[in-house]
Amino acid sequence: MRRGFLNRPGSFDSSKKAEDEDLCSSMSKAAVSENLPKSNYDAPTRDPTAPSSQQKPKERDTKPRSLGWPIDTPRTAAQIESVDEFVAVYAKAGSPGLAIRGCRHPDASPTDYAFCAWLSFSDVYSKIPNIGWTKLPSTPTSVPYRILPVDGAGLGMVADRAIYAGETINIERPVLITPIALPAYDSLEDSLQDMYKMAMGVLDPRTVTAIMSLSNCKPVTKHPISKLRGIIDTNTLYCSFPQSEYLPHYGGVFLDMSRCNHSCIPNATWDWDHCSLSMQLRALQPIREGEEITLSYLGHWQSRSERQRELKTKYDFTCTCPACEPAVSTETQTIASSDSTTKSKSTTPLSEKRAAIAASDSRRKIIINSKILADALWKNWATPTSTQPSTKLIEFHERILQLRAEEGYHHDSEDNYAYLAHACAALGDEQGFKRWAKKLMEWRAWGPGQTGADRRMTWKRWVEDPTTSPAWGLRGTGTN
Repeated sequence: MRRGFLNRPGSFDSSKKAEDEDLCSSMSKAAVSENLPKSNYDAPTRDPTAPSSQQKPKERDTKPRSLGWPIDTPRTAAQIESVDEFVAVYAKAGSPGLAIRGCRHPDASPTDYAFCAWLSFSDVYSKIPNIGWTKLPSTPTSVPYRILPVDGAGLGMVADRAIYAGETINIERPVLITPIALPAYDSLEDSLQDMYKMAMGVLDPRTVTAIMSLSNCKPVTKHPISKLRGIIDTNTLYCSFPQSEYLPHYGGVFLDMSRCNHSCIPNATWDWDHCSLSMQLRALQPIREGEEITLSYLGHWQSRSERQRELKTKYDFTCTCPACEPAVSTETQTIASSDSTTKSKSTTPLSEKRAAIAASDSRRKIIINSKILADALWKNWATPTSTQPSTKLIEFHERILQLRAEEGYHHDSEDNYAYLAHACAALGDEQGFKRWAKKLMEWRAWGPGQTGADRRMTWKRWVEDPTTSPAWGLRGTGTN
């Protein structure tokens, strides 16, 4: 279960597909002519409690980053996709060394076992004081799952009660953190062997035993740390440390969350909080009692062929989730088993499966492209002088939400909810803003820790008074 890189309902209507492709085509032209936002580090700030009448319309910022979270979410350094890229980035970072840190609670003794062993590049190590880690954010009083055998997939996480969409399933700390990529030279191998032994030495022996019991999809060689490195490559969840400009990418091994099996339409996702060194597991949709809780090991919105190829290469299995192996209707199965004359004139199971996969791939392509298109659309739409219909942006995001529902995969829906709320604000529609903002808040995607609490409070203030939205009145009366 390598969740990094390097190692890392309804049918689709054809007329709607053409409509979406036309929309994407026209928006692509707009995207080319616009300067897309980079990050929110240099974004102008505005007090959300200040009356909108204090600002002159011509001074209003119509860039998407002015809308706050989730649209302005800062991006970390670009993910590394090849050995050559890593070599270049590693050199830019000054070829930092490696160190082991035992992560402990503030009141722990230096001789106490650490709750986590962290193999860290020195550029991060030197910027984070070794004074202990804050308490975990509030966690569920009892976790709503058990770790149980799952047919064909070893152990997995299974819900032992109904879980609602947006619910925090668990908040867990990693027991081991390692860089997502390491420099490759002979002299490092011996050093790594010593470092991994040191890392295991700062942990409780029971924790080490639990780590070594996790699954391993990599070949085990005679090298002393071969099995441990295979377990790390199989089980890490991606996490990042923004203190590093060039090498923020790490992977964490978790005793419970690493047991989650893969699905291309997962019912859960994770949010990393580097401040508390913890991971939040959150439901993307309602999960029934007895249903397996799944994550995606891959980047989002890839085609079926891309997913199958990557899963086989990295994890040595063929995915049979509903997105990869769509169910064939009972009617089609009955037709296919009838006489050959009828079969030749009717839909076969294979053709129905191919059509379902093609529809899924089309939906995913539109969804992945929609984020960039949404940024360009907002900049062209969110001004009183815009010639675009007032409903255009709302229709765009409602359509993307519909495609997400048809695909059964709701990752990043918070962006659509936020754009819809701010679009209503731009049109002066208080009730519309509240409707979509409340959906966003019910989605609970703001993340753990103080950052998440701040995001939640900002949206709560906006719901109480929609005129404090940074987008309020941008479209004037919204009559065009």
